[in-house]
Amino acid sequence: MVLGNGMIATALKAVNRKDVLYAASGLSNLKGADPAERQRERQLIEKQIALHADKIFVYISSYSIDDQNPEKNTPYLEHKLHMEKLVAQMAPRYLIIRTSNVVGNSRQPGNLMNFIFDNLIKATPFEVWTGTSRNLIDVDDLAKMAASAIEMGFIGQVLYLIHPVDIPIYNIVRHFEDLSGRKANCSLVDKGVHYRADKTLSIQLFEKLHLEPNPDLYARGLIHKYFGQKF
Repeated sequence: MVLGNGMIATALKAVNRKDVLYAASGLSNLKGADPAERQRERQLIEKQIALHADKIFVYISSYSIDDQNPEKNTPYLEHKLHMEKLVAQMAPRYLIIRTSNVVGNSRQPGNLMNFIFDNLIKATPFEVWTGTSRNLIDVDDLAKMAASAIEMGFIGQVLYLIHPVDIPIYNIVRHFEDLSGRKANCSLVDKGVHYRADKTLSIQLFEKLHLEPNPDLYARGLIHKYFGQKF
C-alpha cells in the first residue's frame, strides 16, 4: 500500500507489498510553510497507522534534517523530524527512510535539478556555491533500494537511502551545460555546506542492485533520462 500520488509515491507503487505501507504523501511546499498541510499529513499518518497496525509502516523523510546550516532549519524539516518521532512512537513496526535530492519526472520548482534546468534554458542568472555538494538519487532507484532494505529485514530503524557519493553542485551545472550545449548564466561563490549521512547501506545496495556508483556518470545519466528530450 502506498500513501500519496506524487513522484516518489508513484515509483514506490512498482515495489508495493501487501505487508508494507509506504507513506510518501509529503508536503507540496518544500518550505513547509502551510500549517494546514502539515496538520493534514500528521492526521493522515495517525489514521493510517491505526488502521494498518499489521503492516510495516515506511515513512519517507529527508536527509536534509542533518544540514549543517542552521538557516535551513525550515518548518518543512522541523515537520519531517516530528513525523519521524510520531511514526516511531505509534507504529508497531516501522522504517524511516531519509533520502536526498530525488530526481524524476517532477515539475516542482524547489527541486534542485529543475532549478538548474529552468535557469539554464531561460538564461536566468543564478549563483553556484563552489563549496556545496548535494546527493542525487533516481526516484526509481530509491524505490528499489527501499524494497531491498525491507527484504533485508531492516525494521525499527532510520536508514539513509542515497547515492554513495555526493557531487558538487558545480559539477551538476557543468554536466547540464555539456549535455545541452548551452552555457549557464551563473556566478561562482566561494561558500557552501555539506550534509552528513551514513552511506554504508547505500554502498551495499548500489552494489547489490548494480547501480552506477560514480556520481558524475550517475548525474549525467539522470540528466539524459529526465531532461534529454527537453533541451
